[in-house]
Amino acid sequence: DNIILFSIYQGSLALCSRLSKQYNLPHSILKFQHMDGDDKEVTILYDALGNPNNYEKKQIFLVDDIYDTGKTIDKCLEFLEKNYPLANINVFCIFATESAERSVLFANKTISAAILEVPLPALDAALVACAIVSADTPAN
Repeated sequence: DNIILFSIYQGSLALCSRLSKQYNLPHSILKFQHMDGDDKEVTILYDALGNPNNYEKKQIFLVDDIYDTGKTIDKCLEFLEKNYPLANINVFCIFATESAERSVLFANKTISAAILEVPLPALDAALVACAIVSADTPAN
């Protein structure tokens, strides 16, 4: 009841849907889309708990398929921090480019990004293990 998955449409949608069903975890969906010009906007497609106040002391697991420049994660973190301030946010990426940095600078603090470079059959176990360990950490 403490963990909520947030997938980024479409990259991690299938994985989070599978994890949600297999481990009975709530699953919310973000969309990161182009606006006019080069700007991008994050919107919520589905909120599993329905109200940001329901996220108090919850562990949000933002899952993305690949970590490259960090722009997607940065924008999604900004959105989550603004709209779900009562939750503790964790970031997990399945793959990373060789040049990807292993941390994200956001709001003048560094947030570690767990880059999971594991074979796909072990991915479910790795995500759940990380979720269980991280969920023991109290929310801010």
